[in-house]
Amino acid sequence: MLPKIKIGYFLLGAFLGLLTLFNQVKTASAQYFWPSSVSSFAPQDYYFSYLRSYPFPTFSPLPTLRALPTLLPLPTLGALPPLRSTTPTLTPTNTPEPTITPSTTPSETPEPTLTPLPTETSQPTITPSVTPTPTVTPSTTPTATATPSLTPSPTPTPTVTKEAQPGDVVINEIMWAGSSSSSADEWVELKNTTTHGIELSGWTVENLGNSTILDAILPESTISAQGYFLISHWRKDNSVLNIDPDFTFPSMNLSNGGEQLVLKDTKDTVIDAANDTNSWFEGDSVNPKKSMSRTDPPGDGTLFENWFTSTGSANLDSEAIEQATPKSANY
Repeated sequence: MLPKIKIGYFLLGAFLGLLTLFNQVKTASAQYFWPSSVSSFAPQDYYFSYLRSYPFPTFSPLPTLRALPTLLPLPTLGALPPLRSTTPTLTPTNTPEPTITPSTTPSETPEPTLTPLPTETSQPTITPSVTPTPTVTPSTTPTATATPSLTPSPTPTPTVTKEAQPGDVVINEIMWAGSSSSSADEWVELKNTTTHGIELSGWTVENLGNSTILDAILPESTISAQGYFLISHWRKDNSVLNIDPDFTFPSMNLSNGGEQLVLKDTKDTVIDAANDTNSWFEGDSVNPKKSMSRTDPPGDGTLFENWFTSTGSANLDSEAIEQATPKSANY
């Protein structure tokens, strides 16, 4: 509003100045062109005559301008608060110098992982924890570990070196009466009398089974030199045996009245026989039950003098009362 009033005053002053100048020019022109002594009038003088005769209009006085209203002072603005810093203050962490272990073989040093700087935020300044620069530990060439010298194991005795001959494997012990836990807890022990292993796969023990399966055919197996091979009715979990048998024959059924057992190889050659067709030479079915054991040297197994009744025990459960020595020397 104030600039517009000033412009009005300026225009009004200009107009009054021009009007005053115009009156001065008119007065001077009348005196110069039309002196009072000249009576002639030319047509061209009409305009000036008109000007002298035309009454100058009287201007009304200018209205009194009202005083400008007092403008209220602008409020004093307080000092602006300082801008808050948006740049996070980084607190440096003393990073220990990496210990460099010299190595004879250079190795690739892994690139350190770069941690991105915190994003600027207009929220109150939060001093982020600076992730320490990972310590780069150069990889060193591993020290070669000396390969321990291998102590050669003794060379095992060849499994099979010769074809079995009669007497090389004998029927060494017969527990025909069973045990105090069950009369069916029976077993038969074979013994290798040679200094080399013998293959037993497919060999047969006749009259070892019941009327349905009379003969036992041995599975793929080997009896070591001077070793034992145990054939039992049950596994040791159901028997007084404290060792695992080499072959379990569920059809085993030895008659307490006696019978003859015959061992044959795959060529049907008789390798050994035990007892005759009558009652058992040795052993006892009265508790504590006892096995029939072969003498050493074994001799002919069909003769009474080459057998005796066991007087000791081995490889049986601790609570067993039987006298037998399965997979152990007879006594």
